Amino acid sequence: MQKWVLIQTRQSKNSKEAPISIHCWQGDDVSGFDHEGPLSGGILATGNYPGKATTPEELMADLDKAMSLCPGTKKINIHASYAIFENGESVDRDKLEPKHFAKWVEFAKARNIGIDFNPTFFSHEMQKDNMTLSHPDKEVRDFWIEHGKACIRISEYFAKETGIPCIMNIWTGDGTKDVPADRMGPRMRYKESIEAIISEPYDFNLVKPCVESKVFGIGVESYTVGNAEFTLSFAAEHKENVFLLWITDTIIQPKWFQIRFLHYCVSSLNLYFMSQDRFDGIQTMSYY
Repeated sequence: MQKWVLIQTRQSKNSKEAPISIHCWQGDDVSGFDHEGPLSGGILATGNYPGKATTPEELMADLDKAMSLCPGTKKINIHASYAIFENGESVDRDKLEPKHFAKWVEFAKARNIGIDFNPTFFSHEMQKDNMTLSHPDKEVRDFWIEHGKACIRISEYFAKETGIPCIMNIWTGDGTKDVPADRMGPRMRYKESIEAIISEPYDFNLVKPCVESKVFGIGVESYTVGNAEFTLSFAAEHKENVFLLWITDTIIQPKWFQIRFLHYCVSSLNLYFMSQDRFDGIQTMSYY
């Protein structure tokens, strides 16, 4: 019993010090601000959350309210699709620049919190056949590689402005509804595409690239390119400059044994927690 209490006390202390990254898309059902129409690309959310935020100002107000009710150290996590364009400007995702996220930096600095970031590899016309970084068409892959590189630069901007490292998580919904004849080809293209993204120069003390596995989704029920085995292997092979985002369920089945083992394979873990009654990420706790 004494040993258990010691472990719990240590974990409690760590949880207070480790920043919890609050996902901005919890406020609007991951709709974002750079497109209209339904969500696509294996996204389980419908975009029809009642009372959801519809403007950056509404979303920031909702975040303020949520953070006021949550103890501990916090960060915010935003997707590239939450770029805030002004004066009628609009650019595609492969041309995004730090200036398109200046309002988010202002928000974070005023609250003395950091920002984590996600490229948005879904809900876009260049997501073809349910694929992005693994698509057989080089033009499609190159578009998304440039998007990923732009997000590396934006992540470094966040870290420099806030003084807090930025975790940039790479996740795609690439996959197929039916069992494919070729499983290896898309994964090799996916590997090469992620390697191309992280070839963009950046300061690893400021930007922490991370890979997340894809479980399943609408339209990708039979095969996902970036599954758990792929992402674990990729993070282990590139453990000097890539983290693994490990999905766990804190209520049903804590995976502390597996997490301890993974520390031998990868340089760091970012834990993505899911609630028991909703297949929906509620927070990310960062350890590095």
